[in-house]
Amino acid sequence: MRRKRQSYIPVRKRELMAALAAAVDRKIAQPALFRRMTALLGAIIHHEYYDELETLKDTYALFEKSHPADPAADAKGVQALRQEMQEVLRQANFDEISPDDLSACEGETKQKQVRTKAPRWHYEEVRFFSRGMHIGSETVPRFFGLFSRQQDVEVYDDVVLYVRFRKDDPKDKSQRPLPAGAVPGTVLMKAFHDIPVHDICLLYPDIRIQITRADAFLLGAPALAGAVPILLNILPALSVIFVLGGAFLGYEGTVSDSQMKQAIGALAVLFGAGAFAFRQYSNYTFKKLKYQKRVADNVYFRNASNNAGVFESLIGAAEEQDTKEALIAYMILVTQGTKTQENLDSAAEDWLRRTFKMDIDFEIGDALAKLERLKLVTRAGPYLTAVPVREGLARLAAHWDNIYDAEGREQTA
Repeated sequence: MRRKRQSYIPVRKRELMAALAAAVDRKIAQPALFRRMTALLGAIIHHEYYDELETLKDTYALFEKSHPADPAADAKGVQALRQEMQEVLRQANFDEISPDDLSACEGETKQKQVRTKAPRWHYEEVRFFSRGMHIGSETVPRFFGLFSRQQDVEVYDDVVLYVRFRKDDPKDKSQRPLPAGAVPGTVLMKAFHDIPVHDICLLYPDIRIQITRADAFLLGAPALAGAVPILLNILPALSVIFVLGGAFLGYEGTVSDSQMKQAIGALAVLFGAGAFAFRQYSNYTFKKLKYQKRVADNVYFRNASNNAGVFESLIGAAEEQDTKEALIAYMILVTQGTKTQENLDSAAEDWLRRTFKMDIDFEIGDALAKLERLKLVTRAGPYLTAVPVREGLARLAAHWDNIYDAEGREQTA
């Protein structure tokens, strides 16, 4: 499957800032001023995202488990929550995972080594979003578990899960009960790190684990082979057991010593059949527990945040991405001179490729919108020019000072 290029820049902010300062120092020898400028720009962007975070948390509060059901709020709030969530996900460079990719994950695949089925009757709406991807490795069993080998797998850097549980309908008697802990009509949010692409469906709430075909064969073939001789021994002895039972209950008939021995032998066979059945059931249960542990590992060890905490993580990620994009674009213009938007986009992607060996689809539109609004870049027709670093720092300082007036009231401009 061909994956589109990512806009997410998976470089630690401190590492990126150091590379940007070094690039500025080589050209104009003002790294200290540039570092002060990056810190101030980050503070301004953080302030701008504060209101967005509070709005998201207020909207989501209508759908938390602890919030009493309000049909009117539900009708108005679902669309608002969806739109606000999608916007902050876009700002943080998340893309929605397509239904085709989710469908391909369900069932049984060679990579996954487990069969799954999502209980879709529980959900009103389920959506997955991912950001970033790298190649990892995992151990894959071969030849029915006798051998194993390492194989490369695609791994999502970050995944966000949005689930809205269905509402109860008292008139629908066919509705199945929701999983333990789920409240009808509420929204569940979860964020995860480092999820293999073929494991994405294991993140569904209350995912159903089913035995694989290979394991079904390993359990079924011995069961069938062992059951045949047991049945052949049991069937002839059943008549003896019935006769023996009838004699003890007072019905006519006698039981000879040989029949008694046959009955005892039949009971021994029945006991052996029961022990065999119990062993096969134990094997089946062990297999299911093994798969359920894999699901638990995904949820526990790779879970980053939940519910309202997801929005704080997303806002932080969006802030960081906006800051990175704006500073890369500004650094290119201030060190390389005037460019068109298209040339600036190509130059930013080339710098990331040379500096960090990453093929990034740089989002030049978002970066320029912010730089022009903060008056760090001027436009003359198709040409873009960055103001000098010292002047840019002064403009950012003035913007920060003007956020609040002397009486503490926030400015609108």
